[in-house]
Amino acid sequence: MPVTLQDLGWNDHFQRAFNAVAKPGWVPGRLIRETKINFTARRDGGEDVDAVVSGKLWHDAATDA
Repeated sequence: MPVTLQDLGWNDHFQRAFNAVAKPGWVPGRLIRETKINFTARRDGGEDVDAVVSGKLWHDAATDA
């Protein structure tokens, strides 16, 4: 059985916050993994999406956060 966003703590609070900024085609997800320059987000239904931070963004960032 796939892990859902609700299994990861997604609730009405997060849904309202997402709805306030969402653009057409955007879908919610939760970050589930972080390394130095990339992240993995879990979308509802268990699909994982990897995102890599650009070198410029990483270099220009004041902190890791």
